[in-house]
Amino acid sequence: MSASVWAPGTAVSAAGSVARQAFEATASQALFNITAFTYEVGTGSLAVFVSGLKQRPGVDFVETSASSFTLDTPVAEGTIVFAEAFTEITSEIPVVDSTPATIGASKYVVTNAVATDFEGKSAAQVVADLDAVVNTDIGATVQEYSDTVSQVDAEAGVSTDRKTWTAERVAQAIAALAAGTTLTRTVFTASGNLTFPAGVTQAWVTGQGCGGGGGGSTDGGDGGTTTFGPNGGAVVLTLAGGIKGLAYLGTAAGTGGAGGGSGINQGKSGDAGQTKTNIGGGVNPASYSNALGGRGGSGMFGNLGGGGRGSDGTGLGGAAGGGGGAGEQCFSFPVTVTAAQWDVTIGSGGTAGTTSGAGTASAAGQTGFLIVEYLS
Repeated sequence: MSASVWAPGTAVSAAGSVARQAFEATASQALFNITAFTYEVGTGSLAVFVSGLKQRPGVDFVETSASSFTLDTPVAEGTIVFAEAFTEITSEIPVVDSTPATIGASKYVVTNAVATDFEGKSAAQVVADLDAVVNTDIGATVQEYSDTVSQVDAEAGVSTDRKTWTAERVAQAIAALAAGTTLTRTVFTASGNLTFPAGVTQAWVTGQGCGGGGGGSTDGGDGGTTTFGPNGGAVVLTLAGGIKGLAYLGTAAGTGGAGGGSGINQGKSGDAGQTKTNIGGGVNPASYSNALGGRGGSGMFGNLGGGGRGSDGTGLGGAAGGGGGAGEQCFSFPVTVTAAQWDVTIGSGGTAGTTSGAGTASAAGQTGFLIVEYLS
């Protein structure tokens, strides 16, 4: 990196001071207005740094006015831009020739410099002092912004430090943050087991317990439970089955079974059986009964898990059994994955009550189910 401290054929103060101002750029900013100092346009006294890199006057930036400058290429939002200039001229260094000379290992080319003492300092010492100011004051300030983000920070995606990104770091961040976006869904309608891939820590479970059986001449059967838990460990999710529908007694309709579970996850209850008495027309009207079996409780997906329908008797003395209740249900229940292999138990639907006489037979409760979803 090189810079001209003063222009050929001119004299520069040995006792001058450096004034600086830092800017944090807005989006696509090119024009910067200086409020901390002014400089003389065309003298080479203004130096501009973008993210710690010195810009070339007339190439990378233009001295717009004594209190502003314009970058050739607008910078991104948050970019740190420094401007500095020599001020307070109090004495001059005599000009001997116009041959540029590089002093020591300085990052600056000093032109028309006289390597003799003035005010106790040689030209080489002046440049050394300037280097110290830039390397300590300015360098320490922009260091935070010029460092390249580490691979660990890029892949974690949580750091708020402002640092330089390379194409490699961007690709690493995309690859890391895109992981875990493949959704796997496994449906169980019978007992079985599931093995989670390494790295999976969270799953979501949707399911329902088995439906209770519908009542007929005899009661139906209760629905079985559905469970989920790590192999050899404690069960973390249990979905109760629906309660059986009751049989009709004489001419009295059977009661519907309650839904499994309680609270917001409780399955719907089955309907009670219904009886109807109608009077026929004609000279000698005859009475008869039409008995309708109760519907099974509905599940979260139609009647899945609902109890069977009770018997439908017709004719004198007919009666109906109650429908079985639906099993307990849950939707997207969160489960922390603590082991690789998990067991699924799906119980049986409740049995149907027996049916005697005319009418539609009662039905068994439907089998429950379990859906396990996770990202990998």
